[in-house]
Amino acid sequence: ELKKETKKRLESYAKASSENQMKDQALQKVVDAQKFDIPNQMVEDEIDRMIQDLNNQLQYQGMNVDMYLNYMQQTMQDLRVQVREDAEKSVKVRIVLENVANQEKFEISDEEMEKEINVMAAQYQVTNEQIKEMIGMDNLGYLKKDLMVKKAIEFIYENANVGGAAKKPATKAAAEKKPAAKTAEKKPAAKKATTTKAAAEKKPAAKKQTKKEDK
Repeated sequence: ELKKETKKRLESYAKASSENQMKDQALQKVVDAQKFDIPNQMVEDEIDRMIQDLNNQLQYQGMNVDMYLNYMQQTMQDLRVQVREDAEKSVKVRIVLENVANQEKFEISDEEMEKEINVMAAQYQVTNEQIKEMIGMDNLGYLKKDLMVKKAIEFIYENANVGGAAKKPATKAAAEKKPAAKTAEKKPAAKKATTTKAAAEKKPAAKKQTKKEDK
């Protein structure tokens, strides 16, 4: 019985891993096909969010960004340069996905919002109310945007041709809109992107701010 359960878990993990890889490939194809300039301010804002998220993670270990930089013998500017490439990728991915979500008119229900908050609460081992407090009521709209982005990823995957699979053509929505060269709205922090899909699926972080100045 234990062997059966272990085998079932391994098969489930392998299936999920394979599907995530295909989703990433499908999304990468759509993103690579888009050619547009990313407003510098959006990249700078993304760098701010990534550093803020790093600070939030370090706090769980009793540290902060200043202590990290001192340990690594780096300045804040060094860190900003280090994460810039990932920030640019993350911004481009998000622009493409938000355009798809807007074009397809995706909507997020209150039930879907509450379900996502439940998942986050379980992940961080806190209550739903604590998650809402961490995010900030004014920033819950950004969580809704994150869920719309996830729907866009699913939409692209379902309509893409990945690895020769016969599927419907991918949406043209991403190509029909270009980012305006204006200051982007400040959003909560997000984790550093490790894959194209990860760059898009971001969780809002606590409202605490870090400074940009060199240390």
